[in-house]
Amino acid sequence: MEAILHARAGKVSVYIGLSSDAVTAHFSGADFAIHERLPLMVRIGPEQAMETDDEVLALLASTALDNWPFWYGGEGFLTCENTSAGRELARIEIHHIRKDGPFHDLAPDWAERAVDLVLSGRPPSVAGIPAQIQLQQLCLAIHPGGLLMIVEISRLDSDDQARGLVRSLEWLAENGPLAVIALLPVGSTHYLPLQRILYGAYDGALVTADSDRAKPRTNTKSPVEFLGTVRGRPHHNSRAEQRLAVVIRRDPELSYLFAFNQSVETVRGSRYCVDLVWREGRVLVEVDGEQHYGDVEKYDADRQRDYELNLSGYLVLRLSSNAVLRDTPQCLDKIRDFVKYRRANW
Repeated sequence: MEAILHARAGKVSVYIGLSSDAVTAHFSGADFAIHERLPLMVRIGPEQAMETDDEVLALLASTALDNWPFWYGGEGFLTCENTSAGRELARIEIHHIRKDGPFHDLAPDWAERAVDLVLSGRPPSVAGIPAQIQLQQLCLAIHPGGLLMIVEISRLDSDDQARGLVRSLEWLAENGPLAVIALLPVGSTHYLPLQRILYGAYDGALVTADSDRAKPRTNTKSPVEFLGTVRGRPHHNSRAEQRLAVVIRRDPELSYLFAFNQSVETVRGSRYCVDLVWREGRVLVEVDGEQHYGDVEKYDADRQRDYELNLSGYLVLRLSSNAVLRDTPQCLDKIRDFVKYRRANW
């Protein structure tokens, strides 16, 4: 399974019979540096196979909107609002990023128009910009380390669908800062157009056999999903973490204390990637989505995790994602209370 992480950029690698559940389970809990490629799972059906590139561009634009204001791996857009002053601040930040950061491929014209769209609540699909540039710029905004795009095709019904799929996958691999992994269903390889990408294909059954975590998921699967987290950043898939990050970064008391998605080692020798940590004060905040309550094994694992973290001297505050989205100020006050308690009892 680790071979997926080392897939060559500019090339389509194929796994036959490997499910997205197995891949997602394998990378669950993995964390990546900001300069490392981040795995992104994209799920498409036969009706989308002939226009996979268009579907991916639309999903990337939607993902970029969801991840605003944490573009280009930083927090420079946190204070930008949908006002004339906010848009001007965003333009200044764009030119600052391009001039002083490692973003020489950033296209200012695209970025400025894209920011105007997201500030008004719309996906950054910029009219009149070639698809190749849209792909490059969306990937850069979402994660500067590049993407490892894993495309699962649920079914193919014809040579035309297979031909369109191959064309799209090759276009994505050749034009974006990414590597492309195609997860093809067993029984699809007889379609002649697929022969272009089948050389060197992996047997998914052999890959899955190496993983003891390939448990089918019962929850609804999103058409696009990031696998793993980026150290120091709120999770790409979690609106609650992103909302919390915005208010914490604007809070004069808490902003310099907490870091997102950091590794913490316990006295039992285990290591966990935690959502939010004040390392000096040994305070942890975990933001739990619905998946934490519907899975008995995950629930039990969280209790064991809390036991080991508490034993290691950490205070653990668990917030539900619903609570964060429903009443963010109240959740911020709970975090503040934990900080006050810790300072009073050092």
